[in-house]
Amino acid sequence: MTHHVIRQKFVCLFSLALIVALWVLRCRGLILNIEPSSDSVMPGTTELEFYGFDIVNYYFYYYKDKFYDFPWVIRIAYMVIIVSVMVGACVFLFWFRFVYCEMRSKYRHRLLMRRFHDSICNVLYDANDLSEYEIDRILGLNGVSLKKSLMHDLLGVLIDIHFELGDNNINAHNRDIVYVLLGITQYINSSLVGRNYRNCIRILQTMRILDVTVQPGLMVRLVNSRHHSLRSLARVCYFMSNNSNPYELLNKDYLNEQFTPWDAINLHECMRLCKKRGRLMPSYMAILNELKEPLVKPYMIYDAGYWGTDDEVKQMAEFFDKDDARCRNAAYTVMGWRKCLSEEKTMMDRYWVENETSRSLIVREVFEMHSGRAVDFYMEAYNKTASNDTKLQILYALKYYNKESAKVFNELQSKALPEQSILFKHVQNPLIVKQLTEKANERVLV
Repeated sequence: MTHHVIRQKFVCLFSLALIVALWVLRCRGLILNIEPSSDSVMPGTTELEFYGFDIVNYYFYYYKDKFYDFPWVIRIAYMVIIVSVMVGACVFLFWFRFVYCEMRSKYRHRLLMRRFHDSICNVLYDANDLSEYEIDRILGLNGVSLKKSLMHDLLGVLIDIHFELGDNNINAHNRDIVYVLLGITQYINSSLVGRNYRNCIRILQTMRILDVTVQPGLMVRLVNSRHHSLRSLARVCYFMSNNSNPYELLNKDYLNEQFTPWDAINLHECMRLCKKRGRLMPSYMAILNELKEPLVKPYMIYDAGYWGTDDEVKQMAEFFDKDDARCRNAAYTVMGWRKCLSEEKTMMDRYWVENETSRSLIVREVFEMHSGRAVDFYMEAYNKTASNDTKLQILYALKYYNKESAKVFNELQSKALPEQSILFKHVQNPLIVKQLTEKANERVLV
Protein backbone atom coordinates (compact mmCIF):
# COMPACT_ATOMS: atom_id res chain seq x y z
CA MET A 1 0.00 0.00 0.00
CA THR A 2 2.84 2.39 0.88
CA HIS A 3 4.65 1.77 -2.41
CA HIS A 4 1.40 2.33 -4.29
CA VAL A 5 0.86 5.70 -2.56
CA ILE A 6 4.46 6.75 -3.25
CA ARG A 7 4.11 5.88 -6.93
CA GLN A 8 0.80 7.74 -7.07
CA LYS A 9 2.41 10.83 -5.51
CA PHE A 10 5.27 10.73 -8.00
CA VAL A 11 2.93 10.40 -10.97
CA CYS A 12 0.72 13.26 -9.76
CA LEU A 13 3.72 15.50 -9.08
CA PHE A 14 5.27 14.77 -12.45
CA SER A 15 1.94 15.31 -14.24
CA LEU A 16 1.44 18.65 -12.50
CA ALA A 17 4.91 19.84 -13.44
CA LEU A 18 4.38 18.72 -17.03
CA ILE A 19 1.05 20.56 -17.27
CA VAL A 20 2.61 23.76 -15.93
CA ALA A 21 5.51 23.46 -18.38
CA LEU A 22 3.19 22.90 -21.34
CA TRP A 23 1.03 25.84 -20.28
CA VAL A 24 4.09 28.08 -20.09
CA LEU A 25 5.26 26.97 -23.53
CA ARG A 26 1.85 27.48 -25.13
CA CYS A 27 0.93 30.80 -23.56
CA ARG A 28 1.86 34.11 -25.11
CA GLY A 29 4.89 35.82 -23.67
CA LEU A 30 4.43 39.55 -23.02
CA ILE A 31 7.36 41.71 -21.91
CA LEU A 32 6.66 45.38 -21.14
CA ASN A 33 8.82 48.49 -21.02
CA ILE A 34 10.89 47.64 -24.07
CA GLU A 35 12.75 50.47 -25.73
CA PRO A 36 10.81 51.57 -28.87
CA SER A 37 14.05 51.80 -30.75
CA SER A 38 14.69 48.09 -30.31
CA ASP A 39 14.77 46.05 -33.50
CA SER A 40 12.61 43.36 -31.85
CA VAL A 41 9.68 45.67 -31.25
CA MET A 42 6.95 46.40 -33.75
CA PRO A 43 6.80 50.11 -34.69
CA GLY A 44 4.47 52.11 -32.47
CA THR A 45 4.52 49.61 -29.55
CA THR A 46 6.47 49.19 -26.32
CA GLU A 47 5.81 45.46 -25.97
CA LEU A 48 7.62 42.33 -27.14
CA GLU A 49 5.57 39.22 -27.92
CA PHE A 50 7.03 35.76 -28.29
CA TYR A 51 5.97 32.11 -27.93
CA GLY A 52 7.13 28.61 -27.03
CA PHE A 53 10.71 28.08 -25.90
CA ASP A 54 11.49 31.75 -26.38
CA ILE A 55 9.84 32.26 -22.99
CA VAL A 56 12.14 29.71 -21.35
CA ASN A 57 15.22 31.25 -22.97
CA TYR A 58 14.16 34.74 -21.89
CA TYR A 59 13.78 33.83 -18.23
CA PHE A 60 16.95 31.74 -18.30
CA TYR A 61 19.07 34.63 -19.53
CA TYR A 62 17.16 37.07 -17.34
CA TYR A 63 18.11 35.26 -14.11
CA LYS A 64 21.55 34.44 -15.44
CA ASP A 65 22.29 38.14 -16.05
CA LYS A 66 20.55 39.21 -12.84
CA PHE A 67 22.78 37.06 -10.63
CA TYR A 68 25.86 37.30 -12.82
CA ASP A 69 27.82 39.43 -10.36
CA PHE A 70 27.05 37.17 -7.38
CA PRO A 71 29.47 34.40 -6.24
CA TRP A 72 28.60 30.88 -7.44
CA VAL A 73 27.68 29.83 -3.88
CA ILE A 74 25.00 32.56 -3.74
CA ARG A 75 23.71 31.62 -7.15
CA ILE A 76 23.40 27.95 -6.16
CA ALA A 77 21.69 28.96 -2.93
CA TYR A 78 19.14 31.06 -4.84
CA MET A 79 18.52 28.17 -7.22
CA VAL A 80 18.03 25.70 -4.36
CA ILE A 81 15.59 28.08 -2.68
CA ILE A 82 13.56 28.61 -5.86
CA VAL A 83 13.43 24.87 -6.65
CA SER A 84 12.51 24.05 -3.03
CA VAL A 85 9.67 26.57 -3.07
CA MET A 86 8.31 25.14 -6.32
CA VAL A 87 8.58 21.53 -5.14
CA GLY A 88 7.05 22.46 -1.77
CA ALA A 89 4.12 24.10 -3.50
CA CYS A 90 3.54 20.99 -5.64
CA VAL A 91 3.78 18.68 -2.61
CA PHE A 92 1.35 20.85 -0.68
CA LEU A 93 -1.14 20.76 -3.53
CA PHE A 94 -0.89 16.98 -3.74
CA TRP A 95 -1.18 16.60 0.04
CA PHE A 96 -4.24 18.83 0.02
CA ARG A 97 -5.81 16.73 -2.76
CA PHE A 98 -4.96 13.47 -0.98
CA VAL A 99 -6.49 14.61 2.34
CA TYR A 100 -9.56 15.91 0.55
CA CYS A 101 -10.08 12.60 -1.27
CA GLU A 102 -9.61 10.61 1.95
CA MET A 103 -12.07 12.76 3.86
CA ARG A 104 -14.57 12.58 1.01
CA SER A 105 -14.23 8.80 0.84
CA LYS A 106 -14.77 8.41 4.60
CA TYR A 107 -17.77 10.74 4.45
CA ARG A 108 -19.32 8.72 1.62
CA HIS A 109 -18.60 5.49 3.48
CA ARG A 110 -20.45 6.75 6.56
CA LEU A 111 -23.41 7.91 4.48
CA LEU A 112 -23.66 4.59 2.63
CA MET A 113 -23.37 2.63 5.87
CA ARG A 114 -26.18 4.63 7.46
CA ARG A 115 -28.36 4.23 4.40
CA PHE A 116 -27.80 0.56 3.46
CA HIS A 117 -26.28 -1.31 6.42
CA ASP A 118 -29.47 -2.45 8.13
CA SER A 119 -31.43 -3.09 4.94
CA ILE A 120 -28.64 -5.10 3.28
CA CYS A 121 -28.10 -7.14 6.46
CA ASN A 122 -31.81 -7.94 6.63
CA VAL A 123 -31.84 -9.10 3.01
CA LEU A 124 -28.69 -11.21 3.31
CA TYR A 125 -29.79 -12.74 6.62
CA ASP A 126 -33.22 -13.68 5.28
CA ALA A 127 -33.37 -17.44 4.73
CA ASN A 128 -36.12 -17.04 2.14
CA ASP A 129 -35.28 -16.31 -1.49
CA LEU A 130 -36.74 -12.87 -2.10
CA SER A 131 -37.78 -11.47 -5.46
CA GLU A 132 -36.06 -8.56 -7.16
CA TYR A 133 -39.04 -6.31 -6.47
CA GLU A 134 -39.04 -7.15 -2.74
CA ILE A 135 -35.32 -6.50 -2.37
CA ASP A 136 -35.60 -3.23 -4.31
CA ARG A 137 -38.36 -2.11 -1.95
CA ILE A 138 -36.34 -3.04 1.16
CA LEU A 139 -33.25 -1.19 -0.11
CA GLY A 140 -35.33 1.82 -1.09
CA LEU A 141 -33.75 2.15 -4.52
CA ASN A 142 -37.01 2.53 -6.48
CA GLY A 143 -35.44 0.90 -9.51
CA VAL A 144 -32.53 3.38 -9.72
CA SER A 145 -28.91 2.20 -9.36
CA LEU A 146 -26.34 4.30 -7.56
CA LYS A 147 -23.93 6.59 -9.37
CA LYS A 148 -20.72 5.10 -10.69
CA SER A 149 -18.70 7.56 -8.60
CA LEU A 150 -20.02 5.86 -5.44
CA MET A 151 -19.13 2.32 -6.48
CA HIS A 152 -15.65 2.33 -4.95
CA ASP A 153 -16.99 3.37 -1.55
CA LEU A 154 -19.97 1.02 -1.89
CA LEU A 155 -17.61 -1.92 -2.41
CA GLY A 156 -15.92 -1.04 0.88
CA VAL A 157 -19.31 -1.02 2.62
CA LEU A 158 -20.23 -4.42 1.18
CA ILE A 159 -16.88 -5.90 2.25
CA ASP A 160 -17.44 -4.62 5.81
CA ILE A 161 -20.93 -6.15 5.85
CA HIS A 162 -19.62 -9.40 4.39
CA PHE A 163 -17.05 -9.82 7.17
CA GLU A 164 -19.59 -8.75 9.78
CA LEU A 165 -22.17 -11.36 8.80
CA GLY A 166 -19.81 -14.20 7.98
CA ASP A 167 -19.74 -16.10 4.73
CA ASN A 168 -21.87 -18.99 5.97
CA ASN A 169 -24.76 -16.77 7.13
CA ILE A 170 -25.38 -15.08 3.77
CA ASN A 171 -28.21 -16.06 1.43
CA ALA A 172 -26.43 -16.37 -1.92
CA HIS A 173 -29.60 -15.85 -3.98
CA ASN A 174 -30.48 -12.59 -2.26
CA ARG A 175 -26.86 -11.44 -2.33
CA ASP A 176 -26.59 -11.78 -6.12
CA ILE A 177 -29.77 -9.72 -6.60
CA VAL A 178 -28.44 -7.04 -4.23
CA TYR A 179 -25.27 -6.77 -6.34
CA VAL A 180 -27.34 -6.30 -9.51
CA LEU A 181 -29.72 -3.72 -8.02
CA LEU A 182 -26.92 -1.64 -6.51
CA GLY A 183 -25.03 -1.65 -9.81
CA ILE A 184 -22.05 -3.60 -8.44
CA THR A 185 -22.23 -6.30 -11.12
CA GLN A 186 -22.33 -3.76 -13.95
CA TYR A 187 -19.47 -1.78 -12.39
CA ILE A 188 -17.27 -4.87 -12.10
CA ASN A 189 -18.04 -5.90 -15.67
CA SER A 190 -17.02 -2.50 -17.02
CA SER A 191 -13.89 -2.38 -14.83
CA LEU A 192 -12.64 -5.74 -16.09
CA VAL A 193 -12.79 -4.49 -19.67
CA GLY A 194 -10.47 -1.58 -18.82
CA ARG A 195 -6.71 -1.60 -19.29
CA ASN A 196 -5.75 -0.38 -15.83
CA TYR A 197 -3.61 -3.21 -14.46
CA ARG A 198 -3.85 -2.24 -10.78
CA ASN A 199 -7.54 -1.52 -10.94
CA CYS A 200 -8.17 -4.98 -12.47
CA ILE A 201 -6.27 -6.63 -9.60
CA ARG A 202 -8.31 -4.64 -7.06
CA ILE A 203 -11.57 -5.63 -8.75
CA LEU A 204 -10.58 -9.32 -8.94
CA GLN A 205 -9.66 -9.35 -5.25
CA THR A 206 -13.03 -7.79 -4.46
CA MET A 207 -14.75 -10.43 -6.59
CA ARG A 208 -13.06 -13.18 -4.60
CA ILE A 209 -13.98 -11.64 -1.24
CA LEU A 210 -17.62 -10.88 -2.13
CA ASP A 211 -18.06 -14.05 -4.22
CA VAL A 212 -19.15 -12.12 -7.31
CA THR A 213 -19.43 -14.01 -10.60
CA VAL A 214 -19.25 -12.49 -14.08
CA GLN A 215 -19.39 -13.75 -17.64
CA PRO A 216 -16.26 -15.90 -18.27
CA GLY A 217 -15.73 -14.14 -21.60
CA LEU A 218 -14.87 -10.91 -19.78
CA MET A 219 -11.77 -12.52 -18.29
CA VAL A 220 -10.38 -14.22 -21.40
CA ARG A 221 -7.91 -11.37 -21.83
CA LEU A 222 -6.93 -11.37 -18.14
CA VAL A 223 -6.24 -15.11 -17.80
CA ASN A 224 -3.51 -14.74 -20.42
CA SER A 225 -2.06 -11.49 -19.11
CA ARG A 226 1.71 -11.04 -19.11
CA HIS A 227 1.53 -9.95 -15.43
CA HIS A 228 1.81 -13.04 -13.25
CA SER A 229 -0.18 -11.68 -10.29
CA LEU A 230 -3.05 -10.55 -12.53
CA ARG A 231 -3.00 -13.77 -14.55
CA SER A 232 -3.03 -15.99 -11.47
CA LEU A 233 -5.84 -14.10 -9.73
CA ALA A 234 -7.91 -13.95 -12.94
CA ARG A 235 -7.67 -17.71 -13.34
CA VAL A 236 -8.91 -18.26 -9.81
CA CYS A 237 -11.89 -15.98 -10.46
CA TYR A 238 -12.44 -17.75 -13.77
CA PHE A 239 -12.90 -21.03 -11.87
CA MET A 240 -15.62 -19.34 -9.82
CA SER A 241 -17.49 -17.86 -12.80
CA ASN A 242 -17.30 -20.67 -15.35
CA ASN A 243 -20.16 -23.12 -14.84
CA SER A 244 -19.72 -25.15 -18.02
CA ASN A 245 -16.09 -26.21 -17.48
CA PRO A 246 -14.85 -24.59 -14.26
CA TYR A 247 -11.48 -26.37 -14.04
CA GLU A 248 -10.32 -26.13 -17.64
CA LEU A 249 -7.46 -23.78 -16.65
CA LEU A 250 -6.36 -26.00 -13.77
CA ASN A 251 -3.86 -27.80 -15.96
CA LYS A 252 -0.14 -28.37 -16.19
CA ASP A 253 0.45 -25.09 -18.03
CA TYR A 254 -1.01 -23.14 -15.11
CA LEU A 255 0.48 -25.18 -12.27
CA ASN A 256 3.93 -25.73 -13.78
CA GLU A 257 4.66 -22.02 -14.19
CA GLN A 258 5.61 -19.66 -11.38
CA PHE A 259 3.42 -20.83 -8.48
CA THR A 260 3.75 -19.04 -5.14
CA PRO A 261 2.30 -19.78 -1.69
CA TRP A 262 -0.13 -16.89 -2.27
CA ASP A 263 -1.34 -18.66 -5.43
CA ALA A 264 -1.93 -21.79 -3.34
CA ILE A 265 -4.00 -19.80 -0.83
CA ASN A 266 -6.06 -18.25 -3.64
CA LEU A 267 -6.62 -21.66 -5.20
CA HIS A 268 -7.71 -23.16 -1.88
CA GLU A 269 -10.18 -20.30 -1.35
CA CYS A 270 -11.54 -20.84 -4.86
CA MET A 271 -12.09 -24.53 -4.15
CA ARG A 272 -13.94 -23.58 -0.97
CA LEU A 273 -16.31 -21.35 -2.91
CA CYS A 274 -16.85 -24.05 -5.54
CA LYS A 275 -17.62 -26.56 -2.80
CA LYS A 276 -20.03 -24.12 -1.18
CA ARG A 277 -21.94 -23.85 -4.47
CA GLY A 278 -22.32 -27.62 -4.63
CA ARG A 279 -19.86 -28.19 -7.46
CA LEU A 280 -17.91 -31.40 -7.79
CA MET A 281 -14.20 -31.08 -7.13
CA PRO A 282 -11.63 -31.70 -9.89
CA SER A 283 -9.81 -35.01 -10.30
CA TYR A 284 -6.74 -34.39 -8.16
CA MET A 285 -4.89 -37.54 -9.16
CA ALA A 286 -5.14 -36.61 -12.83
CA ILE A 287 -3.71 -33.18 -11.99
CA LEU A 288 -0.90 -34.63 -9.88
CA ASN A 289 0.07 -37.10 -12.59
CA GLU A 290 0.57 -34.23 -15.06
CA LEU A 291 2.57 -32.03 -12.69
CA LYS A 292 6.29 -31.69 -13.30
CA GLU A 293 7.11 -28.91 -10.87
CA PRO A 294 8.10 -30.57 -7.54
CA LEU A 295 7.33 -27.46 -5.46
CA VAL A 296 3.68 -27.47 -6.54
CA LYS A 297 2.89 -31.13 -5.81
CA PRO A 298 2.75 -30.79 -1.99
CA TYR A 299 0.20 -27.97 -2.36
CA MET A 300 -2.03 -30.12 -4.53
CA ILE A 301 -1.69 -33.12 -2.20
CA TYR A 302 -2.81 -30.96 0.74
CA ASP A 303 -5.70 -29.62 -1.36
CA ALA A 304 -6.70 -33.14 -2.39
CA GLY A 305 -6.74 -34.16 1.27
CA TYR A 306 -8.91 -31.20 2.11
CA TRP A 307 -11.44 -31.35 -0.74
CA GLY A 308 -10.94 -34.72 -2.43
CA THR A 309 -13.07 -37.82 -2.08
CA ASP A 310 -12.18 -40.74 0.20
CA ASP A 311 -11.02 -42.78 -2.79
CA GLU A 312 -8.71 -39.98 -3.91
CA VAL A 313 -7.27 -39.67 -0.42
CA LYS A 314 -6.44 -43.38 -0.43
CA GLN A 315 -4.66 -42.90 -3.75
CA MET A 316 -2.33 -40.39 -2.07
CA ALA A 317 -0.58 -43.44 -0.57
CA GLU A 318 1.22 -43.71 -3.92
CA PHE A 319 3.40 -40.80 -2.79
CA PHE A 320 4.78 -42.76 0.19
CA ASP A 321 7.52 -44.14 -2.07
CA LYS A 322 8.42 -40.91 -3.85
CA ASP A 323 11.94 -39.48 -3.62
CA ASP A 324 10.69 -36.02 -2.66
CA ALA A 325 10.32 -35.88 1.14
CA ARG A 326 7.87 -32.96 0.87
CA CYS A 327 5.44 -35.08 -1.13
CA ARG A 328 5.79 -37.97 1.31
CA ASN A 329 5.19 -35.70 4.32
CA ALA A 330 2.18 -34.14 2.61
CA ALA A 331 0.74 -37.61 1.97
CA TYR A 332 1.30 -38.65 5.61
CA THR A 333 -0.42 -35.48 6.80
CA VAL A 334 -3.39 -36.04 4.52
CA MET A 335 -3.87 -39.56 5.89
CA GLY A 336 -4.01 -38.17 9.41
CA TRP A 337 -6.47 -35.43 8.45
CA ARG A 338 -8.89 -37.82 6.85
CA LYS A 339 -8.25 -40.68 9.31
CA CYS A 340 -7.49 -43.12 6.50
CA LEU A 341 -7.16 -46.25 8.66
CA SER A 342 -6.49 -48.51 5.69
CA GLU A 343 -3.05 -46.87 5.29
CA GLU A 344 -2.14 -46.83 8.99
CA LYS A 345 -0.12 -50.07 8.81
CA THR A 346 1.73 -48.82 5.73
CA MET A 347 2.65 -45.59 7.51
CA MET A 348 3.94 -47.48 10.55
CA ASP A 349 6.08 -49.64 8.26
CA ARG A 350 7.40 -46.53 6.51
CA TYR A 351 8.56 -45.18 9.88
CA TRP A 352 11.66 -47.36 9.82
CA VAL A 353 12.95 -46.08 6.47
CA GLU A 354 12.23 -42.37 6.95
CA ASN A 355 14.31 -39.47 8.27
CA GLU A 356 13.67 -38.04 11.72
CA THR A 357 11.43 -35.21 10.49
CA SER A 358 9.16 -37.64 8.67
CA ARG A 359 9.24 -40.03 11.62
CA SER A 360 7.90 -37.35 13.97
CA LEU A 361 5.20 -36.57 11.43
CA ILE A 362 4.18 -40.24 11.15
CA VAL A 363 3.98 -40.52 14.96
CA ARG A 364 1.64 -37.49 15.09
CA GLU A 365 -0.57 -38.59 12.20
CA VAL A 366 -0.95 -42.15 13.52
CA PHE A 367 -1.99 -40.57 16.82
CA GLU A 368 -4.58 -38.47 14.91
CA MET A 369 -6.07 -41.63 13.39
CA HIS A 370 -6.67 -42.94 16.91
CA SER A 371 -7.48 -46.48 15.82
CA GLY A 372 -6.21 -48.02 19.08
CA ARG A 373 -3.89 -50.39 17.20
CA ALA A 374 -0.64 -48.43 17.46
CA VAL A 375 0.46 -49.18 21.05
CA ASP A 376 2.97 -51.87 20.04
CA PHE A 377 4.27 -49.60 17.28
CA TYR A 378 4.89 -46.78 19.75
CA MET A 379 6.66 -49.12 22.20
CA GLU A 380 8.99 -50.46 19.50
CA ALA A 381 9.61 -46.98 18.08
CA TYR A 382 10.54 -45.65 21.53
CA ASN A 383 13.06 -48.42 22.13
CA LYS A 384 14.69 -48.15 18.68
CA THR A 385 14.70 -44.37 18.09
CA ALA A 386 17.84 -42.39 18.82
CA SER A 387 16.39 -38.88 18.51
CA ASN A 388 15.10 -37.41 21.78
CA ASP A 389 12.81 -35.05 19.85
CA THR A 390 11.09 -38.00 18.19
CA LYS A 391 10.98 -39.87 21.50
CA LEU A 392 9.22 -36.89 23.05
CA GLN A 393 6.52 -37.15 20.36
CA ILE A 394 6.21 -40.89 20.99
CA LEU A 395 5.86 -40.44 24.75
CA TYR A 396 3.22 -37.77 24.23
CA ALA A 397 1.30 -40.19 22.00
CA LEU A 398 1.59 -43.00 24.56
CA LYS A 399 0.45 -40.74 27.39
CA TYR A 400 -2.76 -39.61 25.65
CA TYR A 401 -3.50 -42.34 23.07
CA ASN A 402 -5.69 -44.61 25.24
CA LYS A 403 -5.71 -46.32 28.63
CA GLU A 404 -3.49 -49.17 27.48
CA SER A 405 -0.85 -46.79 26.14
CA ALA A 406 -1.01 -44.76 29.37
CA LYS A 407 -0.10 -47.91 31.32
CA VAL A 408 2.82 -48.52 28.96
CA PHE A 409 3.93 -44.92 29.54
CA ASN A 410 3.96 -45.47 33.32
CA GLU A 411 5.93 -48.71 32.95
CA LEU A 412 8.54 -47.04 30.73
CA GLN A 413 8.81 -44.17 33.19
CA SER A 414 9.45 -46.52 36.11
CA LYS A 415 12.25 -48.26 34.16
CA ALA A 416 13.75 -45.13 32.61
CA LEU A 417 17.40 -44.26 33.19
CA PRO A 418 18.19 -40.91 34.88
CA GLU A 419 19.20 -39.29 31.58
CA GLN A 420 15.88 -40.40 30.01
CA SER A 421 13.59 -39.40 32.87
CA ILE A 422 13.70 -35.75 31.76
CA LEU A 423 11.64 -36.71 28.68
CA PHE A 424 8.86 -38.10 30.87
CA LYS A 425 8.87 -34.93 32.97
CA HIS A 426 8.57 -32.88 29.80
CA VAL A 427 5.49 -34.82 28.69
CA GLN A 428 3.84 -34.19 32.07
CA ASN A 429 4.69 -30.47 32.05
CA PRO A 430 1.57 -28.41 31.14
CA LEU A 431 3.56 -25.96 29.00
CA ILE A 432 5.21 -28.74 26.96
CA VAL A 433 1.89 -30.58 26.64
CA LYS A 434 0.24 -27.42 25.29
CA GLN A 435 3.08 -26.99 22.80
CA LEU A 436 2.88 -30.58 21.59
CA THR A 437 -0.92 -30.44 21.37
CA GLU A 438 -0.82 -27.31 19.20
CA LYS A 439 1.78 -28.93 16.97
CA ALA A 440 -0.32 -32.06 16.61
CA ASN A 441 -3.39 -30.01 15.68
CA GLU A 442 -1.64 -27.94 13.01
CA ARG A 443 -3.44 -27.90 9.69
CA VAL A 444 -1.24 -25.90 7.35
CA LEU A 445 -1.72 -25.75 3.56
CA VAL A 446 1.57 -24.06 2.68
